[in-house]
Amino acid sequence: SKHAQATRVEVVLCYSENRLTLEVRDNGVGANVAERSLTELLREQHIGLADMHRWASICGGKLEIKPNTSSGTIVEFILPAQTATNR
Repeated sequence: SKHAQATRVEVVLCYSENRLTLEVRDNGVGANVAERSLTELLREQHIGLADMHRWASICGGKLEIKPNTSSGTIVEFILPAQTATNR
């Protein structure tokens, strides 16, 4: 909430047969990070988001950043359930 200047942050953790998903939604300013590449995020000092991409890759998952429909950003960390149960 601090960096996004958000007044509302929602965190949801879901598990299904094939994946574990951690989703964070906020109503902040967004800063158009969803449209930026990993290289651009690093260049613009969005180190936290770049690190999240790296951790997702290390775990065999992926990180998706997309604009929230009203305002803000949605960040999803998606991990294959097989990887989640084997660690």
